[in-house]
Amino acid sequence: GGAGGGAGDDAYPTIDAADKRTALERFIEERKKLNPKAGEILCIPARPADQELAALTLFGQPGRLVPLYIKQTDGPYRSVCAFDAPCGDERQDVRLFAFDRQIGASTEIVIYTDDAPRRYGLLTEYARVEPVRDYLEWDVVGSLFASYAPRAGMTRFNVVYAHSPYRSLITKEAQASAIWKPHFSFYAYDAERFSVRVSPDGGFYGVSLGRSLEDWRALFHFVAFTEQVPGTTRVNVMERHDPVRRFKISLGNIATRAGWTVLFSFYALEVPLPGTTKLSLQQCHEPEGYEQCRISQHMPIKPWRHSAYLYTYDA
Repeated sequence: GGAGGGAGDDAYPTIDAADKRTALERFIEERKKLNPKAGEILCIPARPADQELAALTLFGQPGRLVPLYIKQTDGPYRSVCAFDAPCGDERQDVRLFAFDRQIGASTEIVIYTDDAPRRYGLLTEYARVEPVRDYLEWDVVGSLFASYAPRAGMTRFNVVYAHSPYRSLITKEAQASAIWKPHFSFYAYDAERFSVRVSPDGGFYGVSLGRSLEDWRALFHFVAFTEQVPGTTRVNVMERHDPVRRFKISLGNIATRAGWTVLFSFYALEVPLPGTTKLSLQQCHEPEGYEQCRISQHMPIKPWRHSAYLYTYDA
């Protein structure tokens, strides 16, 4: 689960919390004035000036969040699916985001890889595994900056390792199996992969998590946060089956409505941080007057109506 607390404001020391919220609200209002036309595609990167302004508004300095996707392989080793890039494989055990530079009380984590067999290792400035010389011929995949103390919206991740041969594993579990030894922990933003799908008859749309709704055709996928990250809004996905299966999406605190069942919630950004793409939350009462919502990569054409913009990461 997420590790939160009152320490969240310490991550962005250059902007007062109240001032930061005011700047965020002003930024969102300015973006609303730039509405695209009906049918216009949205899933393109935002303008660099908008991305930089969004980062300054949230973090108090330039910066971006970089993803790290981890999956468990069939063998005894562990693989990093992708670093700072989309991962086409949905079978991921961990998805996390951390900073690309020093922001607040964070530490650099360097990711190494080696072949024969393919495996990964992680080192920080304060947590190392002996003998370090084993890494001298390993390739550096990249690095990210994660927090060493809990902050609002962050989740604790644990790095464990094993020998013969040496390899690392990143997990949210408090304890790994007996072969793994504790190494170090860090805090970052936890995320999940979601799918936007359409019913077999093409009349209804839904958002799925994991392997649910597999009989509906996938239109596209996106990655969003599982906890309240600064600059995000809560997105609630609801479902009902009478007389047909359809979905409703609401923002903010869940307002229970008769006949609708809340399936899950996620958190999408309200501003275009670097690396995000813009999506449109839409609603309509078609076909046959049935209320439903969808998330789209395009601006709506009647009978669909635009409700809000969401910013997410590519899957």
